[in-house]
Amino acid sequence: KLAHKTMVNWPTSSPKPDAFHLMGVKTGWDRVSKKYVDKAAGFQARENLNLLYVALTRAKQFLFISASEPNKKVKTDNPSWYHLIEQGMKHLTQAEELDSTSCYQEGEIIYSTETSSKGASSHQPISVPTELSQVIFEKEEVESITPSQSDTADDKTVTTATDEDGMTRGTIIHRALELLSNNDSVTDAQILLQLKIESGDILTSDEYIECLNEAKAVITHADFGHLFNQDSFSKAYNELPIHYRTDKKDIHGVIDRVVIKDNTLYLIDYKTHQNITSENISEVADEYKKQIEFYKQGLQKIWPDHTIKPYLLFTHCNELFEL
Repeated sequence: KLAHKTMVNWPTSSPKPDAFHLMGVKTGWDRVSKKYVDKAAGFQARENLNLLYVALTRAKQFLFISASEPNKKVKTDNPSWYHLIEQGMKHLTQAEELDSTSCYQEGEIIYSTETSSKGASSHQPISVPTELSQVIFEKEEVESITPSQSDTADDKTVTTATDEDGMTRGTIIHRALELLSNNDSVTDAQILLQLKIESGDILTSDEYIECLNEAKAVITHADFGHLFNQDSFSKAYNELPIHYRTDKKDIHGVIDRVVIKDNTLYLIDYKTHQNITSENISEVADEYKKQIEFYKQGLQKIWPDHTIKPYLLFTHCNELFEL
């Protein structure tokens, strides 16, 4: 079967093979050829055992093993999985040799040709050992909440979920704020190119410039220096992922910006609505209280000794609203 085939020995840590051998007919194998054949057979045997281990260890509570008796005598140099398992089980002649929570049974499958008048099988019911009748684990029901997606989707003054252009604009402004606050030496041209690449260049050049200018107006605003001026705080995080559990709920989300100064932590969530006015800002902000409260609780678990001040930063009108 190996005649005119190649034997290649290529160690995983090597950039190239260290041996390449073209096999001839078996009667013509020399000592070197036999060495490669034995080495390949040993490797294949190890791979077979590794695969068997994976198959056996997938079982969580019950493992059923069955096989057909081979027509030919089992080859000792290439045993089947069933033969390997059978040999291993011969060492377990009594259940007492196992730990108290494990047991096994062995025997032959008996097939009956007789059936009842209703066509039901006459097989005897299988007796399940009491050790295997215990529940190993019980899956806990967990509710997953993404705070930024849990707000009322029907309020058009709050959400732009139905406005694809508004969502794109918001995503680009968020990204521009992240790029500007991470590196004050980056140029406008570099940021615009980055924004176009990441978003697929789906806006016009003027729209990209408009988004960038809105983000720059936030970063350079005199009232927001304590949030973006690096000399005003000790540490800041952009796009901070958060994931924690409360009761039976998983809370996960991404906070736009977190700024730490002394024992005070500023939680900043950007909002890019274009229809915010002094008359409706409080009403709009109320819709996000639940989302920000989730974020606040998560940050309090990380920084329990800090005072957390949550804000909504409305980028279009440069308003910082404390919740």
